[in-house]
Amino acid sequence: MDSPTSPDPSAKASLWLEGPVGQRLLELEERILAQTLEQAFGFQLLQVGTWGDSQRFVQHSKTLRHSVLCAQAKEGVDVVGRSDELPIASDSVDAVILPHTLEQHDDPHQVLREVQRVLVCDGRVIITGFSPTSAWGLRQL
Repeated sequence: MDSPTSPDPSAKASLWLEGPVGQRLLELEERILAQTLEQAFGFQLLQVGTWGDSQRFVQHSKTLRHSVLCAQAKEGVDVVGRSDELPIASDSVDAVILPHTLEQHDDPHQVLREVQRVLVCDGRVIITGFSPTSAWGLRQL
């Protein structure tokens, strides 16, 4: 007999984001990211992973180009690839957004190593996420 499987974490997150608390969180994060991206200039912005609508955050970019990388092809995703093995040239990105990417990955340190590899020397990293030791993080355990 087959054992029940747990739901896909990204599907679970998508359902949660559709609710009132998730929508409020997305609005707050978009506002904060829009303000933060005001100070991120250059040629290329890369968003690694998606959180809600794929283009929600990068639309505020002040860089000449922006791309969204995700493990699965879907609307608004420009590059399909792994976040722990970015198919991006070294020293080629001016800013990287990680929207809840680290908390959804088995090896967040490898994701950060890849981000460091693709960033130019004075590049910026913008990270959103839930702290695992916060009340919200502990509730999820």
